[in-house]
Amino acid sequence: MKYRDFVSGVAFLLVLASCCAGVFWFVLHSKETQQAEKFVAFASLKGSAAPAFSVTTLDGKHISPQKRAKPLVVEVFATWCEICTSEIPVLNHLTATHPDVDVVAVTGSKKGANFEPESRFDLERYRSQRKVRYSIAFDPTIGLTRDYKVVGFPSIYVIDRNGKITFNEAGAVSFAALDEAVKEASLD
Repeated sequence: MKYRDFVSGVAFLLVLASCCAGVFWFVLHSKETQQAEKFVAFASLKGSAAPAFSVTTLDGKHISPQKRAKPLVVEVFATWCEICTSEIPVLNHLTATHPDVDVVAVTGSKKGANFEPESRFDLERYRSQRKVRYSIAFDPTIGLTRDYKVVGFPSIYVIDRNGKITFNEAGAVSFAALDEAVKEASLD
């Protein structure tokens, strides 16, 4: 009798462990699939019309991707992001090299324990401490982050005069890659 109870208990534990492993695999696989789907959506933006947005820079300039006189480079960033900070010299150099292109960095993150959007004060301090020479704007609704399918910070987009995304990349981007993308966007 004891042997039979022991075998039944072991069988029960094996079934339970198998069920737990199955649930764990499903949850893990589901998250990987969701992340892969986000990257596919992000990549699919290239060549498409830029989703509409309108932001006002810290200097009071209104920026929108539609019907532009010149190409636009948009960096979606976060003040706490180290890679974003390392991109400042690249974007400063791009701004100096291409006065025929608008460059704007738009905050796309929330911060702190309450996950509040970054504030104008946060951006003013970031700009002055890090010697940013291009426009900075904040999007308190974080709508641009959602509409541009941002998968990480920084995410950089080049939009031509016709409002089409001609380049998008997540993570650090070299000056050479951005320079080439801006030249292509200027040809339209």
